[in-house]
Amino acid sequence: MSETTLPERVDPFRLAGNTRPLEGLLEASSLPRLVAAGIALAAPARVSLRFGREHGGQVKVFGSAQAELALQCQRCLGSMTWPVDTTFEGVVLDEGRSIEELPVELEPVMLEDGRISVWALVEDELLLALPTVPMHADDRCPDQPLKEFSQAEVDTLRKQEDNPFAALGALKGRLDDDG
Repeated sequence: MSETTLPERVDPFRLAGNTRPLEGLLEASSLPRLVAAGIALAAPARVSLRFGREHGGQVKVFGSAQAELALQCQRCLGSMTWPVDTTFEGVVLDEGRSIEELPVELEPVMLEDGRISVWALVEDELLLALPTVPMHADDRCPDQPLKEFSQAEVDTLRKQEDNPFAALGALKGRLDDDG
């Protein structure tokens, strides 16, 4: 993969005729919404985009992005890295076409002045790949959740647990013995 920085905006119609993918790196400075959310990149994101024409002349974009996101563990509040390896595809929506015209299964990619924003497209995919609640794996978190009892101890306690009606049964047994 190329070690060059991806351009911010590209003409998807021109690239649809090119068989070579558009490959390169994106720095955190190119992804302002990630930075605003307090998310850093451990290294530049590696991105590959390929453009092609579908039957009917629609231009589709196929992409992949790999990144290591620096997040804050919500269990211990320490730093952690979250690997992202995502693929995506979308249909370039010509100016003047409505989103409602696309089938539900197709993701629209919006044009601005005849170009798409590569940076915004990749940033969207990285944001979608974020976990709802970032946490280290249990065995890697410095503040591991406490395990008060082993499963064997729980099973033993359940067997020994008194039935709330056991006292009534004992009384009934005594009444039967007396009567």
